[in-house]
Amino acid sequence: MRTNNGEQIPSFPFLFFAFAPIFYGVMFYFMQRLFCWVYNLVAKKVGGFEFETSE
Repeated sequence: MRTNNGEQIPSFPFLFFAFAPIFYGVMFYFMQRLFCWVYNLVAKKVGGFEFETSE
């Protein structure tokens, strides 16, 4: 991209704002899978969470 004077505009901010949500979603997916796997390993040793509800 260029300005009216012909100067080059860095495209980093535009690319960052375009790809940040996609990157965030992909990283969230993989980190969530990792934490679920770790929780399942720990829950076997500790027992996990248990709660009761009453109405």
